[in-house]
Amino acid sequence: AVFAYGEHACDIIAGAREAGIVRSEAFDSHEAIADALVLSASPGDSILLKGSRGMRMERVAELLERRFPPVGEE
Repeated sequence: AVFAYGEHACDIIAGAREAGIVRSEAFDSHEAIADALVLSASPGDSILLKGSRGMRMERVAELLERRFPPVGEE
């Protein structure tokens, strides 16, 4: 799956779909993308966050850490 956020999110989603990635969505906030990841993730899944500091993608990581504590910190 590809979840995208930001000014060019729709372009990223279009490219993902062209590449055959059916589950591709664009979001308009850090909270919305974190919520979608929480709903989509299953035990054992890995989530890769890729983004610039300017886009503040660490905010998504912070939101996810509140819901999924790092292993050994539960």
